[in-house]
Amino acid sequence: MITREGTYYLLVMTFIVVGAMIRNFQLLMVLACMMVGPLLYNWRVVQGSLRRLKFSRKLSHSVCAGDPLLVELRVENSGRGAVYAVVACDVIEAVDGPKIGESCDVEVFFARVRNGIPESSTYRARVQHRGRYRVGPLETSTAFPLGLIRNTLKIGEIDDLIVYPRIGHLTPAWRRLIQDDRSGYAASRRTHGLHEGDFYGLREWRTGDPKQWIHWRTTAKRNQLVVRQFEKQSEQDVTIIVDAWVSPQPTPQEEASVERIVSIAASVVADLSAVGGCQMYLACAGAKTKSLHGSVSQAFVHEAMTILAEVTPAPHKSIDGCLLDALRVGRTGKVVLLSSRNLELSDTNTFQEVWNDHKVRSEIGRVICLSDARDELTNLFVDGAQISGAKESS
Repeated sequence: MITREGTYYLLVMTFIVVGAMIRNFQLLMVLACMMVGPLLYNWRVVQGSLRRLKFSRKLSHSVCAGDPLLVELRVENSGRGAVYAVVACDVIEAVDGPKIGESCDVEVFFARVRNGIPESSTYRARVQHRGRYRVGPLETSTAFPLGLIRNTLKIGEIDDLIVYPRIGHLTPAWRRLIQDDRSGYAASRRTHGLHEGDFYGLREWRTGDPKQWIHWRTTAKRNQLVVRQFEKQSEQDVTIIVDAWVSPQPTPQEEASVERIVSIAASVVADLSAVGGCQMYLACAGAKTKSLHGSVSQAFVHEAMTILAEVTPAPHKSIDGCLLDALRVGRTGKVVLLSSRNLELSDTNTFQEVWNDHKVRSEIGRVICLSDARDELTNLFVDGAQISGAKESS
């Protein structure tokens, strides 16, 4: 491809050729022929340079929205000589989530890539919206040495990136809401093992105590085995339903409400992962309906965050089925319905299947419906963007 400088070069050469033909001036014709040489030389060099290069990419495959993303590009030269002035253009494009099709380009410059010595460069990006992103393909180009002709080569180096929702802060009011057992479901509370509590003292070793609990310094002083003792914690199983509803012509307020409730659900998952051992049921109703049920582990957290990252708001009617399935699967614990619209459990039209099923109708008392449209989440959650802004301002 001819560069801008190469275009100017061709214009000058064309002007010389035309002048030589009009004036029948042989020296100008010789000069025009001599100017063809640099073009051919530049074309020959750039054609062979990129073929000798091999690129690879290294990045974290998951990051929270708004957090910095570090991507390392690595290039190796298999040719004999060095390759100079290589530009690598990387593309980050959303393929699933609320911002499908949104993309940005990042250019990385390699001044010299020597033979047999890998070169690497790291760029920093900040993805502001959750979703599944495709990183790549990588497009490389060079115009060295004269800058008259640029060769571009597209490399099919593609990676997936999951951008989790922003993680906020759940207030004590949220924990009181979940742990309050007004509906009489005390059976949903379980006492976890001792290793899931906070350390508060030492005691003598007992048969069955894990070796990692042994406090070796105190054991050496007393000349007998002493182990750390932990507080017992009592936790509840939790069911979270995300109602990502927007009107056919969504307003910015509706989209912001969806992002807020998705962020709350992600914060609940992150909060439970710090404790572990809990059973959680997560359901998301939007353009697609997805659900997940299991013990909160590292694998569960990743899968739950992926589901939340890919939630696409839509004017759906699947919230009735989501609540019905949640009440059938999660037979114990609180059921929290997070909605972006003004939703009422007493609405028999919206929740027709739930009210018509006599087996789950008696379970409706466990459901807590929280609507962002009614501003019921303000005292329960602090948005992650507000926390980041407060840290930057301080």
